Amino acid sequence: MSALGQKRSFAPDQPYVRFAPIADTSYPPIAPDLGQNRMDKSEVLQNVCLLPIHYQTEDLSPIALVQRSGYLEVPETVTPESISAYLRHHPQLIDAWEIWAEDARTAWCKKVDGGYTVYPGPSGRPIKFKDKFAAWGDVIARNILHIAKFA
Repeated sequence: MSALGQKRSFAPDQPYVRFAPIADTSYPPIAPDLGQNRMDKSEVLQNVCLLPIHYQTEDLSPIALVQRSGYLEVPETVTPESISAYLRHHPQLIDAWEIWAEDARTAWCKKVDGGYTVYPGPSGRPIKFKDKFAAWGDVIARNILHIAKFA
């Protein structure tokens, strides 16, 4: 039974899958070793935006992914605005981040009244956005900042 008292049915022959499979496997892998090459700012931004994809495809923790992304070396590069701009060119990543955010429960976004509301976590006040990309840029920046605290 679920918390709402509704029966949940799972097919016994189907394994539990935490995330939906990724259809597009053409994303570049995250850098294996930051000590050898310094990433440029666009690579850092790309790595951050691809974090939920890398989490699914690589055997690394969120903390390790943030460490390897290059974010810790140039955190000023990854802003809600820069993430929003990246998402406008790669809108399919919003689906991956939506799954990530719902699972992580640090910050997430919902469509509300023709706009988007970001819920920054248990102690934050909801923030309203008219633009989906700006809202998700804010969500992603908050999630990365939260993970970076532990890196």
